[in-house]
Amino acid sequence: MVKQNVKHGWRLPTVEDFTALANACREGGYTSGSFYPVHSGTSTTTEKGVYWCANYDGVAGMLFCDGTKKLFFPVVGYGYNTSLSDADVSSSYWTGNVYNGNTEYAYNLHLNFNGVYPQSFCFRCTGRFVRPVKDIN
Repeated sequence: MVKQNVKHGWRLPTVEDFTALANACREGGYTSGSFYPVHSGTSTTTEKGVYWCANYDGVAGMLFCDGTKKLFFPVVGYGYNTSLSDADVSSSYWTGNVYNGNTEYAYNLHLNFNGVYPQSFCFRCTGRFVRPVKDIN
């Protein structure tokens, strides 16, 4: 795990958290190295699945729905060198896991209109967004 400076029970999600989220919303399991294909959706979508929403209350992004609850990840791009890339078509959110013990890389959840990649990885020096989570007992 990457050292985290998050307070009051909040933490970076793990690879397992993001994989479990995708599994909860999709039929079948994730196979490392593959991705979850997605469907088109809207803010009113409630059926179980993972949906690319071109306009979810005015914002593009990925909607995860387990049939009762929904979680939306806005598409915000990612940082590369000194600029923001793919701001309107993809996003990457950091996990707290380094990649196979190589501290130069870390896992991230990568989203785009083609699919969800819960075990994507890249150099830790690149810019990815964070979405802290809190375990509820």
